[in-house]
Amino acid sequence: MLYFVSISRLPIGIALLFEYMAPLLVALWARFGQRQQVKPRLWYGLAMNIAGLGCITQFWQADLRLETVGVIAGLGAAGLLCFYYILGARGVAQHDTVSLTWWAFGISALAGLILATFRSGGAFPVAVLGHTSHGVPVWLLAIYLVVGGSIASYLLVAAALRHLPPTSVGIIGMVEPVIAAAVAWVVLRERLSVYQLIGGVLVLIGVGIAETARTAGPGETAELPPT
Repeated sequence: MLYFVSISRLPIGIALLFEYMAPLLVALWARFGQRQQVKPRLWYGLAMNIAGLGCITQFWQADLRLETVGVIAGLGAAGLLCFYYILGARGVAQHDTVSLTWWAFGISALAGLILATFRSGGAFPVAVLGHTSHGVPVWLLAIYLVVGGSIASYLLVAAALRHLPPTSVGIIGMVEPVIAAAVAWVVLRERLSVYQLIGGVLVLIGVGIAETARTAGPGETAELPPT
């Protein structure tokens, strides 16, 4: 919800940069909250990821007037995503992936229903589902957003947390804008600028560098174990 608030008040590129600070927050928690030893190249990799995301979104072309509520919402989204990675790693150790995701979205749906009812003056705005957006029924877009864009994606994230530490899951997730840009280039015939191509390369290299930071060398303990 905070992400939607953020993109409604800020340019999408800037809102994405705020949200994708989550892997950095996870790494900071592992280093200073849990006092785990991390290799210096982890920070280099994360810095390259953020720089690459900046190139992909080309935020400098947007209106840089930062609206306070949008900034707070973006930072809040990053913080909650960070908690999702950390607490999700603990949750998958005690519950199966499907039941954990079911509880997460069940509680989210209830909270969203209460908030929507409160904001609409006591009545859920069911009528909006009968509208269309660019010729597509809103009810169909809502189903896709809930099933494809939310439940399925976070189900896969929870599954990944069963095999990888939260730091790795968050870092790998930063490849998402690169994939999105590539799909837009192939399917929608969108042109990619030189900055976006450079950004994609930076993200991929940064992910590789950051991932090797948790690989144990001879006689070492693996870096950043699951929380």
